[in-house]
Order: sequence, then C-alpha cells, then structure tokens
Amino acid sequence: MRNDYDAIIIGGGPAGAATATHLARHGFAALLLDRAEFPRNKPCGEFYSPPVRGLLSSLGAYDAVAAAGISGLPAATLHIAGRHCAGRFDEARHPWAKAGGFSIERRILDAILWKNAVQSGADARSNIALRSLLRNDSGRIVGARTDAGDFHARILIGADGGRSRVAREMGVVRPIARLQKIAIVSHFQCTSEERRPENSSPAIEMHVGVLPNRSGVMVCGVGGARYGARNITLTMPESEARRVAALGAEGYVQEALATLFPSVAESLHGATFLRAQTCGTFGHRTITPIAEGALLVGDAANFIDPFTGEGVYFALRGAELAAETLVKALHSDNVSVRSLSPYAEQRRRELTPKYAVCDLVERAIHSPNFMAWAAPRLERRPHLMDALLSVTGDMSHPARLLLPDFIFGALAP
Repeated sequence: MRNDYDAIIIGGGPAGAATATHLARHGFAALLLDRAEFPRNKPCGEFYSPPVRGLLSSLGAYDAVAAAGISGLPAATLHIAGRHCAGRFDEARHPWAKAGGFSIERRILDAILWKNAVQSGADARSNIALRSLLRNDSGRIVGARTDAGDFHARILIGADGGRSRVAREMGVVRPIARLQKIAIVSHFQCTSEERRPENSSPAIEMHVGVLPNRSGVMVCGVGGARYGARNITLTMPESEARRVAALGAEGYVQEALATLFPSVAESLHGATFLRAQTCGTFGHRTITPIAEGALLVGDAANFIDPFTGEGVYFALRGAELAAETLVKALHSDNVSVRSLSPYAEQRRRELTPKYAVCDLVERAIHSPNFMAWAAPRLERRPHLMDALLSVTGDMSHPARLLLPDFIFGALAP
C-alpha cells in the first residue's frame, strides 16, 4: 500500500474533495482521507448560493449534482421583528444569478464530490482518522500519522472542518467566544401535496426569535429539497444545551418551533420527522492558513456563523485558490511559507471581506434592538435586500454595501 504522496488532504468534505480533484487533474499524487464513510449525513443548512453552481461546473461535478435532484431557490426571505424582508438573486449582476441558489442534501452532494475526486485520479480512503501530524527535524510538516499508519507527502492540506485538528496542531486557531453555539439540523418529509416545497414559494427562509427573558437569539433556517423534504436548522446559544439534553433533539425542535416560530410549525403540519443531528458551531479564525509544508482550506481556515449560507462557497472557492498556489509550489518542489504565501494573500484580498460581511450580519441578527430598527427599512425597500443578498450570496463585492445608494437607503426613515 502506497504511503508517499505529493499531497495529503485531511477531510473529504467539499473543501477537501475539491482540492484533491484540482491537484489530481494536474497530475499530482493526491491522497484524500476522511474518518467517515460516504455517503454520510452532515449537519448543514443545505443552502448554496448561485456561484456554487459555477464552482461545481469547474470541478466537472455540476451535472451529477443536478441529476441527483436539486431544488432551485431564487429568493430569500428574512422574518424578524414581525417583518418579512424579501430579496431575489436574479437582480444581481452575476453570470449565475438568474439560475438562483439551490438546495440538496449534504450526504448526496458530498458523496458526489468524493466520487468525482476518485474519478479525477485521487486516492481516496474512508474510515481513516488523523492521530497527529508528522514533522521533520526542522519542524516542517511532512505527513500524517493515522489509525491506518503513517503517510508522507510534500504538502499536507487541512480540510477537516470547523474543529480542525490540523489547524490546532499548527497552533494557528483563535476561537471566537461569542460564536460558541449549538445547532440542530432536522429533516422532515412533507406528505401533503400542497405542502411540498416545490409547490410553494421557492425561497430560503430565515426566522429570528428572541429566547424567553431575552437570554439570547435563536435562528431558524428553512430550506427545501425535492420530493417534499424540508431542512429545519436551529442555531442557539450554548446556554440551551441543558434543555436540548433534557428534551432530546426532536423534542427540543418541536417545542422551539411551536413557541418561537409558529408559522414554520404550521407549514410542517402533517409532516414526518426523519432525523436530527446536534452539533457545536465553534466559530474561529486562524492567524494564518499556511505553515511550512501545510495549508488550510474551508472551515479549517476560518469558521464564521453560517447564517448567510456561504460555507460551501468558501470551501469550493478556497480550494480553487489553494490549488493555484499548490500547483506552482509542487512543480518547484518548494512548500515553504514563502512559497505558499500567495494563497494567504489571495484569501486576504478575496475571502476576508466576505467573512467580515458574514460576521457583521451575524452581529446584527443577534442584536434585537438593531434588527427592530433595520427590519422595517428592509421590508419597505426590497432593493436593499436584493443588494444585501447579492453580497452575502457571493455575487457582488462587499464594497457594494458602502455605495451611497445603499447607505442612504438604509438610513432613511
């Protein structure tokens, strides 16, 4: 069994599978490792912005994803403070804007991307967990120690998610205390024909509710897939952990919907509860996404509250940026920090502003007083929601929110 590669990628989700695909297509020996076996369920809101279609196309995976059954979502609606603020993607100036966002279960999407990496030439192995990083005498990372043995490579890529072990062993993780939360991702099957998502208004819905005694804010995301499936994602403060444990995931979801989001509960009348997964949303930043012999992509590099649904976009676009630098570094046989620095710089220029917008939106959503002021303005001026959606949906540069028409429109009574 081979144990020496050009690149080892830890984590087989979208970021890891995409990176492995890019490298394999350039002729490099890429080993893709994941502790799970695909297909596997993955807690996720399962909403993807329009440009994700293009990123999947560049990987050669979009046709397979579309054939698996996606649900188009051309609009988004924010329900907060008794207001309904709607925006559409098709008014943004982007090649994929008219196609709109879409939804598909992560167990399907991730399995397709894993298979695509294999078909591109990557050596993909499941049920293998990372134990530690291997370093040489100078401290440079040279491989991975796993429960299946040691593997060596010229470069190691950490794509192991928001709780990345690779990032922690690199010593670059900086937790964001206010983003230490709990998320419950539930799936329901709607049996009534008139309640099937494809027969209702095709929009991603975000509902915001204030917990009793103003102890925090809970966010409820409602997404749809084909064949009447609904994704209900609740995100709440860590302080709710005891109640989740006491009621169980399904009981907690049912109670939260009934008390805080009755319109969502009503839309699920007669639906069958399928499953729920609870996870921690451990927000963090990294002081750098690179090290001697290593590089981070996707949530391993940065993980911000996923309210805006950009996680898969960040994963796939980050993989493209990483591949551009990695191809040059491997061809020159130089994986030093200096050689990998163009990737860090590209992330800083392109992705850091988007992370900043995500962070600002998260702060705003969790400020009831601010949202009580902002919601009426967004409701009365749909073009503001369109502009905000074009930025959070990866179709416009964040600078669009600094243009006079947006600022004056937002501040006007």
